[in-house]
Amino acid sequence: MAEHPDASQKEIAEELGCSTTAIYLAMKRLKITRKKKTTRYREQDEKKVAAYQEEISAYPILKIAYVDECGMDTYLYRQYGYAARRQKVFSCASNMQIRPQALESVPADR
Repeated sequence: MAEHPDASQKEIAEELGCSTTAIYLAMKRLKITRKKKTTRYREQDEKKVAAYQEEISAYPILKIAYVDECGMDTYLYRQYGYAARRQKVFSCASNMQIRPQALESVPADR
């Protein structure tokens, strides 16, 4: 499960050769719960994100307008995975696999 936290209980049961009920009971006993994954992009540059956040922090929150390009993601991924209680499930997606979505914030008075 550590290698594939997004595997379904049915997939885990097939891999181990047991029933989904056995998987459910084992997960319950081990306090492993289903939760929404936190997705990060491999191409994301933490320094650029920090610089951008610093730049927009100079403006009052009510002066920032977010403009989003509407579109559909063509990349399908599993939004949920399994992990021990109080632990997050992370996944990495490549922005190159999906149609990029533009999201900009600009001061509202421009």
